[in-house]
Amino acid sequence: MAGRPLIGISTYLEAAARWGTWELEAALLPAGYPRLVQRAGGLAAMLPPDAPEHATATVARLDAL
Repeated sequence: MAGRPLIGISTYLEAAARWGTWELEAALLPAGYPRLVQRAGGLAAMLPPDAPEHATATVARLDAL
């Protein structure tokens, strides 16, 4: 495997995330998750919720989940 492994991390939807004066729906996860993947030498890929029929093709592009 060349380069850093691509590791998928699932996110969750938050209906009303706030940044300053903005309030928007957002796909989130605790910041420690990608940090741990990066510390282990991986490249973290945040995976927002998607239609189930896309799951197989998405996971096939990852080295791990």
